[in-house]
Amino acid sequence: MKELKTYRPAAGYLAVLIAGMILFVGFTTVLYRLDGVNIITMLMTVFSIAAIAAVIDSFRAKIEPNETTLTVRHNFRTLIYEKEKITDIKKDGGKVYLKSHDDEWLEVPDLGQNSQSVFNTLRGWLERE
Repeated sequence: MKELKTYRPAAGYLAVLIAGMILFVGFTTVLYRLDGVNIITMLMTVFSIAAIAAVIDSFRAKIEPNETTLTVRHNFRTLIYEKEKITDIKKDGGKVYLKSHDDEWLEVPDLGQNSQSVFNTLRGWLERE
């Protein structure tokens, strides 16, 4: 059988996050050297930490369909959906949703990939025996 595609964040998305992180850390360093500790330096430090966390999360984020489960890593969480508990899949407005057996629609996170491609892969995964 054909191997299912694993989706990770787009390269352009990663590049923007890394550039933002470098800017925040650089500005924080310059502000600290010029003015020492003040409100703006502390605020920039918080933004730098958030930017570093975003880069770390983007490198671990993925959508990975396996034979019996769908693993979704995003926002420092790992969600594992069992294939038999997913009854339907739909694409609405550029977002992909999975319908669980209790009629709840679960949004698949957007990793900067083509939502139609993600939808087609997950639909094929769901229809697979």
